[in-house]
Amino acid sequence: MWKNRVAWLCLTVAAAALHLFGDNAGTFAAVGIALLAPLVSTALAAVMSRKISVRLTAPDSCDAGDEIRVELETKSSILRPEIDCRITFSNIFAGERFVRSITTRGGAASTLAVVSNRCGRMVIAVDRLSVRDPLGLVRLRARATDRRETLIMPRRFETRIALADDVDTAVESDEYSMTKAGGDPSETFGVREYQPGDPIKQIHWKLSQKSPNLMIRELGLPIVRRALILLETAFPEGEDPRPEPLHAAAEVFFSISTALCEREVAHVAAWRRGETLVCREISAVEDAVAAAAEWLSEPPASGGRSTAELFAETFERCGYAHVAAVAPCAPRGVERLYGGNRVTALCSYGGAGLEGVHLRVFDEKDPAADLREWEF
Repeated sequence: MWKNRVAWLCLTVAAAALHLFGDNAGTFAAVGIALLAPLVSTALAAVMSRKISVRLTAPDSCDAGDEIRVELETKSSILRPEIDCRITFSNIFAGERFVRSITTRGGAASTLAVVSNRCGRMVIAVDRLSVRDPLGLVRLRARATDRRETLIMPRRFETRIALADDVDTAVESDEYSMTKAGGDPSETFGVREYQPGDPIKQIHWKLSQKSPNLMIRELGLPIVRRALILLETAFPEGEDPRPEPLHAAAEVFFSISTALCEREVAHVAAWRRGETLVCREISAVEDAVAAAAEWLSEPPASGGRSTAELFAETFERCGYAHVAAVAPCAPRGVERLYGGNRVTALCSYGGAGLEGVHLRVFDEKDPAADLREWEF
């Protein structure tokens, strides 16, 4: 743009010099045109800036590390002005923000490709739109704006989880399986004929007297949620949130949840939303994906109560046999969830001195390498 201004200035000076030496109607007109042209061009730009509309197109979702192709389409009812557009990309979960600029013409579509290696809900917005006048001397702001959101999912890795047997939990259940027998004598699952190898103590003697064959009473199977996984996005007071460990924690959290689903282990996933606790029941991979759309929309924080502390304050006791707290750094308050059960803290750094808590530290650059196999 500065080149256009220099060119206009040179032409204006040349016209003025010609008029100074020629002093005729033609040179006078040349000076007048040179002086009025910027005013007319600016006036046209002012009108065009009010007639501009813009539309963004972006994918609804993608995986971390994938290319995001953003299409910018501008429309103008007057001429086809040159338009400077600034687009901001804000990752809510990772706390990242970067800017890209693109120059296009009214009525044209332009494509911008970016890559984000951090998962989270990405808000893509036209932050600033400027219209250049026909002579390219000035830029005028336009009011047109638009925004889109793309959910960047964490990449899951294969992890083999062994559920520890030597745990104790105070949880009780009054729900019983309708499809599978168990070992709870207080509830009857069904009655069938005796087969060799069946426990003698489960013979239903009264019913057997009315039947030509011995009958067995099958016991009920209590339905108990055995697993709880917590996602921590808060950093210690005074420490700024960092996207690298946040992204690593998200990958671990998502991979654990989906791995439990594939093992048919129903569990509860919990995270913080501001200063409140959010809990979701997860029994299938689809549930884990739907929950990810929620927790990837929550911004990180510095200080405040942790997810574990919120859980401990919300519920009188933690009745889950297996608890895992996933965090970018040592999760605060996770020891409050211990009561004879198995409590594991998974973080990329810190974690010393957590009484009753099993600690697993993973590399934020490659968490899969440290969590191929572990006991939950």
